[in-house]
Amino acid sequence: MDLLTQGEWEMEGAWWTKLAVLIVATLAAIVLLIPTFWSVDREDPASWPGWYSFLVERVPNRITPGLDLQGGLLLQYQVDVDRALSDRMDRFADDLRRSIRRAHPDAQVTIGRVPGLPSLRVSAQGRDVRPLLDDDLLSLMNLRMLPEAGGGVRLDLSSEFVEQVRSTAVDQVIETIRSRIDALGVAEPSLTRRGDTDVIVQMPGLSQDQFDNAKELIGTTAILQFKMVSNQDGGFFQSASHQAVEGLEQGFDRPRAPRLDLIRQAYENVEAPEGTEIAYQEVERFNAQTGRAELIGYEPILLEAAVRLTGEYVTDARVSQDPQTNRPVVSLTLDASGARIFGEMTRENVGRQMAIVLDGVVSSAPRINEPILGGRVQITMGRSGSYQEIFASAERLTIVLRNGALQAPIELQFETQVGPTLGEQAVRSGASALVVAFLLVLLFVVYWYKVAGAVTVLALLLNVLFILAMLALFNATMTLPGIAGITLTIGMAVDANIIIYERIKEELRDGRTMRAALHAGYEKAFSAIIDANITTGIACIILWTYGSGPVRGFAITLFVGILCSLYTALIVTRLVFDYLLDGAKLQRISI
Repeated sequence: MDLLTQGEWEMEGAWWTKLAVLIVATLAAIVLLIPTFWSVDREDPASWPGWYSFLVERVPNRITPGLDLQGGLLLQYQVDVDRALSDRMDRFADDLRRSIRRAHPDAQVTIGRVPGLPSLRVSAQGRDVRPLLDDDLLSLMNLRMLPEAGGGVRLDLSSEFVEQVRSTAVDQVIETIRSRIDALGVAEPSLTRRGDTDVIVQMPGLSQDQFDNAKELIGTTAILQFKMVSNQDGGFFQSASHQAVEGLEQGFDRPRAPRLDLIRQAYENVEAPEGTEIAYQEVERFNAQTGRAELIGYEPILLEAAVRLTGEYVTDARVSQDPQTNRPVVSLTLDASGARIFGEMTRENVGRQMAIVLDGVVSSAPRINEPILGGRVQITMGRSGSYQEIFASAERLTIVLRNGALQAPIELQFETQVGPTLGEQAVRSGASALVVAFLLVLLFVVYWYKVAGAVTVLALLLNVLFILAMLALFNATMTLPGIAGITLTIGMAVDANIIIYERIKEELRDGRTMRAALHAGYEKAFSAIIDANITTGIACIILWTYGSGPVRGFAITLFVGILCSLYTALIVTRLVFDYLLDGAKLQRISI
């Protein structure tokens, strides 16, 4: 089959099919972009036109302007991975104590941390401790036993597990922050990991109030622990160590200005009895003028160091009302394991105080009057502040507990707030660059290639349409680097058409007919175009894999642009040329 006959066969057999596909693709792209560009009040669905509601229910995807386009908040946090590792070692120590207590109730075992190392030191009074340890439990905890003098052992955590705990802590922080932001109703947040310990949070399009709420919610560690109040409390704080901090009363004399930092600093070097730790509880005073209690400071309280229960067992948290005080409280529901542990803890400690510790501060320390079964716990938020303030605090706490506590504390490194004015200026600059680039390319190809140049312009318009539609389909966030990627795609698409046109010119100079030259030009240009776009696509994949933030935005738009430009350059322009030669009956096309 010679070139002319093959070209005629392709045109007759596939022309209508290609046209139908193009029409469907164009209509689908327009439909996909309606939710992005149609001007409606997105916060009030009741005001949407009926057809728009019908469309959004079925095609909810849209392009969202990024932080650099619509303004917003950028936060960088550092995760305290060492604290996560330390907490894991403390839990292992508690598990070992319970295991030995169940299997050897008569053994007097001491388990402590090795300073500066992810290790535990275990010893037993008057006996070898090794037979008391469960090998299967040690293997499950990734602990390796090293004998020491006197029958004691040192349990070292494997280096592989140490790195796993550190990495998992950062991943868990990212997922927890994402859940909290989603619960706050922030649209299209972006969370990325930078290095080994840093997390970048971007939240576009927030008001100032939302900024403050988001930062407070993200920064709430909400490490919930249940511990027993030590029986040594009174005697310990009457000792000489307590005299060293008698001057702390000066930190309690200003209402609503507690000096938690001061009392923590004073007790920093005070050593608690073995198996206990110093915590801090709110001190409130009733104000007759306002008719409500006010927080005036904190006082130390001695707790048992062992953590009986944590927030990991919480399956639900809701704000409810205390029927006795009519104040907001947080009602927790524990899972089956948590309910069993909590029931055992309350059954064994009837008549004692149980401390509910939130982020190192004792929220309340109620006395256990009877075993509490069923897995339902209530946290008192305190009486300080107005009803609205207490309710807001309780609501924030429920969001945090429902979406999980952070396994490790986080520290804010820096924050950057981009105002909407800067965002609008960035939009105008980026849009102007895109329009200017498009117009210059349009003028060049029309001047140089005449009718073929006009076909290229049509292909470019469809190219941009398809790129935006694909970005909307995947709920992409448009940023300035993304606009740069689209601009670069326009140049690459024109480059593909130029290669094709120059091959067609060569065939025409060799004396071929227009249809034969058209077919040969596309056929000979195909491999060069594919090779160039594949290499660019590989670069996009590398940028997407190893880049972050703006770099990934540029990579994804450029990659989508490559796919769309291949379709418009190889299929759409060929389809238009076939129509001009067949439908319009042109014998020659200026090129």
